[in-house]
Amino acid sequence: MKPYFSWKKQGGKIKKEKQGLAHSDLEPVKWIAIAAMTVDHAGKIVFPEWYTMTNAIGRIAFPLFAWIIGKRLFINPGLSGRYIKQLAAWMLISQPFFVYSGSSGLNIFFTLALGTVLFHGLNLIKQNQITRGLILICLSLLFSVKADYRLGIFIIPITAMMPDKSPLFGAVLTGGLGVLSNYSIGSPALGPGAGFAFFAGAIVWFVHWRTIELPRLPGCLFYAYYPFHLILLRVIAQIFR
Repeated sequence: MKPYFSWKKQGGKIKKEKQGLAHSDLEPVKWIAIAAMTVDHAGKIVFPEWYTMTNAIGRIAFPLFAWIIGKRLFINPGLSGRYIKQLAAWMLISQPFFVYSGSSGLNIFFTLALGTVLFHGLNLIKQNQITRGLILICLSLLFSVKADYRLGIFIIPITAMMPDKSPLFGAVLTGGLGVLSNYSIGSPALGPGAGFAFFAGAIVWFVHWRTIELPRLPGCLFYAYYPFHLILLRVIAQIFR
């Protein structure tokens, strides 16, 4: 484990210096988000009698996924174009599996893609490409009406554009927006379980201070896990029934 801050002696005084986060520091959050998502879907598809508990655990998954993308864009804003292409592709690949698993609406890749488009539009405006930026912002806000976790699209641009000076403030925002995004999709996320999304902020805050080094999942494997685990859980449910 390595600290987010370091202490150096300068002029006879101990000075605390911020190290910042690297891409590799985000892996623990990715693993936690995957685990929470799997528990959520296992309860929904295979063990509906446990769904109240598994749904509460799963509420932390989306804000963590959104925060990971936002943090990667903070480290390297130029990744936004690549992220939009990847998320859009996997959105289309995953949708049939998402529907087959018993879910309705659009899968999580759709919302994450819209959040990235929103960031990209804001970034274009900062570069004085105002017309293109406004078009992308309007499109992302318009299509978010049909997306799951609607308000969650703001987690990505806020995380990506916020100065990395207040880990606690960023963590509280992530948790708070996670709660609001869960409430925005209504039942079954509407209820006591939606509040568990605030724990995503606690995980984010912890990672800013102490990072556990874990092996990095290849990008393709990370994206492919989503449709794969949905179809696997559906098959398991069919066997049990």
